Amino acid sequence: MFERKAYQKLLDFKKDNGKYALLIEGARRVGKSTLAEEFAKREYRSYILVNFSQDLSLATDPFQFLPDLDYFFSALSANYNTELFPRESLIIFDEVQEFPLARSYIKYLVKDGRYDFIETGSLISIHKKTNTQFIPSEEDAFTLHPMDFEEFLWARGKKILADFVRQCFENKRSLGPALHKQAIQEYRHYLVTGGMPQVVAAFLDNPFHFVADRQKQQILRLYRQDMAKLDDEFGLKAGDIFDTAASNLGLVNSRFRVSSLRGASDSTIRMTFKALEDSQIFHRAYDLTELNVNMKRLRDDNCFKLYFSDTGLLISDIYNDQEGGGSDIYRSIISDTLSTNQGYIYENAVAQAFASSGRRLYYYAFRDDSKHRYELDFLLRRGKKLMPIEVKSTEAYSLSSLKRAMKEHSSILVSPTVLWTKDSKKEEGITYLPLYMAGLLD
Repeated sequence: MFERKAYQKLLDFKKDNGKYALLIEGARRVGKSTLAEEFAKREYRSYILVNFSQDLSLATDPFQFLPDLDYFFSALSANYNTELFPRESLIIFDEVQEFPLARSYIKYLVKDGRYDFIETGSLISIHKKTNTQFIPSEEDAFTLHPMDFEEFLWARGKKILADFVRQCFENKRSLGPALHKQAIQEYRHYLVTGGMPQVVAAFLDNPFHFVADRQKQQILRLYRQDMAKLDDEFGLKAGDIFDTAASNLGLVNSRFRVSSLRGASDSTIRMTFKALEDSQIFHRAYDLTELNVNMKRLRDDNCFKLYFSDTGLLISDIYNDQEGGGSDIYRSIISDTLSTNQGYIYENAVAQAFASSGRRLYYYAFRDDSKHRYELDFLLRRGKKLMPIEVKSTEAYSLSSLKRAMKEHSSILVSPTVLWTKDSKKEEGITYLPLYMAGLLD
């Protein structure tokens, strides 16, 4: 069990003394069940993990006694040979989407007040199984994302380095050559490994990345199977888009346009992208029709980008034609000797960092009078202003889009920032931050 920032959300839930149930959403293999069970072990006198995806008979049998809660809890306790203690026990409904009836009873179980309840599941599966977005009023929810860079450093036993990076960010100081070199090297290890807990564990056991890649390929196969099931059931194109998403990010124009996609109706295509979003496998970044703090209202729903929720999976999907085939590429990324452009890798990592902190993703493409196209990679809200973010991966780069935007939209844009591979500095009104600080821009 790795130290996760989300653990604090579970502690806050426990402090509320059973007033609501907590649903942990997230992509498959992101660590939802592990987090819930570790929390139960540490914080409660006893717990029962009811896994609806394994022995369904064992898990569902007690529900026959409802609405008699006394018999329900007695049967549950007997089935799992675990004594339950009022206000000292936790019941976990794992993969709750496999048995929607359990979620429908949450209202009564919480109102009873004897025990605490946590549910885990993926949003896409919950919507598919229940065909509704009904959320019990007695339920709160949060999304568990892959491990971020700070959590990766903790897992690597480098919490002191993580704390120093945060301290330098907060005080607007550079790390200095030696520590920056160490931090950017760790960041490249993080990019290649990704933040899926089982992949990080495999990497820690054996730091040769082709070993960890076997774990990533397993996860990618699982995701493809999920997409195929969606396509079979709903006639979507999720599998096709999943197969092209990684290569599409490497293109100069990486946007998806609903009008340019062929072979399905607009409604089916929109449903497909919504399903991909709900799966938490991808994050969607929307183009803005104009620069304004009300970005959700001004987003272009017909034009967007797809970023992988885990950059390690993106790299593995792009560079592995067969199992273990990407080890040389991984070493090149870590040593910064990869001959091809890595910009889309770093851009995906920044999107992942922003999405993990709960931000919606937006970018802005615009043209000047001569029809030359410019683009701001990301925009973050800063009060009544917007902060433009550019991501740069090489020594040779242009800031024409950033400078043009600041000149034409100075009334709405503030604190222009470049995320790059070098240490922090400020020059000509532009803040330069190392890429590993992206997750701290909150």
